[in-house]
Amino acid sequence: MGMSNGTVLDSEISSSSSMDSLHSAAYARVAIATVDGITRRGCWCAKTTDMNQYIEIDLRKPRKVTGKTKILSGFRGIIT
Repeated sequence: MGMSNGTVLDSEISSSSSMDSLHSAAYARVAIATVDGITRRGCWCAKTTDMNQYIEIDLRKPRKVTGKTKILSGFRGIIT
């Protein structure tokens, strides 16, 4: 789909909220993310731990999405 290889741009990834700038939606990529030209390890972390938090990716055109994702939430624990 382009999340891992950078085909999906940071500007095409948004979220309902982020804990801070080091946990923004751009860090929702698997393993390593390049944000503002800097390659970093990280993860997206929502500001709150309710079930209304989400990631949205603009795929720019209809695409078949396959695969699965494990969503883990920090210290207060939501795993879906």
